[in-house]
Amino acid sequence: MGGTADVDDLAAFARQHDATWMALLKKPSGNHWVIVDDLDEADLMTIRDPASLNGLGGGFGTRATMILTDS
Repeated sequence: MGGTADVDDLAAFARQHDATWMALLKKPSGNHWVIVDDLDEADLMTIRDPASLNGLGGGFGTRATMILTDS
């Protein structure tokens, strides 16, 4: 799957394919790629960012759980 996806389509795809994938987070400060490890039935995404908050080579990366929304 490439490009953008509707939230419902993305959720269905993620649940059918038990695989790690990349997602583009659109933030006010700019877009950022993260690795998505899981998307559960409650639309909670487990993500990780291999770069630290200090940038590449600056330490351990960040892990988080986010709610998938279409806004």
